[in-house]
Amino acid sequence: MNDMGFLVFLFLVAIAGGLWAIVRKLAKIHAEVKLIRLALNQKELAGDRTAP
Repeated sequence: MNDMGFLVFLFLVAIAGGLWAIVRKLAKIHAEVKLIRLALNQKELAGDRTAP
């Protein structure tokens, strides 16, 4: 029974690690999208300023 509990513990740790990796990857993608949007917004603002 002790071995079974240890295996379950390892399984939960593996799931938690996988979820943490996914969350970090999503956060990184979100940050990159934010930067791209910011750059596009600045480009649009600059374009609007130069347009008559």
